Amino acid sequence: MSAYQRRKYIIDNLLKARNTAKHITANELALDFGVSVRTIGNDIAFLKVKYPIETKEGHGGGISLAPSYKPRKRIFTLKEIAVLCKAIEIIQRLCPSTTEDLKGMIQFYAYNTGFV
Repeated sequence: MSAYQRRKYIIDNLLKARNTAKHITANELALDFGVSVRTIGNDIAFLKVKYPIETKEGHGGGISLAPSYKPRKRIFTLKEIAVLCKAIEIIQRLCPSTTEDLKGMIQFYAYNTGFV
């Protein structure tokens, strides 16, 4: 799993946990993703730049999203996403050397528009 995917899942988990008023610990995330607590700490530091993540140390502490955070709405419909995916498949077949560039562009766009 890439750092990008892991960070997306961390945000997803924090959103789900917020609905239950539960904090997630770095240890729990590290176990879930098979990485070190330090890696999770680095991920959280990276994500704090974009998301209002709160951390609390000690008993009852953990990692959570600020209650005021509202995920952005998707800007594409499912049909539009399907068309874009098909276009990407065609481009990748015609020009395989662009695969990594396309992945990077899509991830950058998705992250910076709140798609993730």
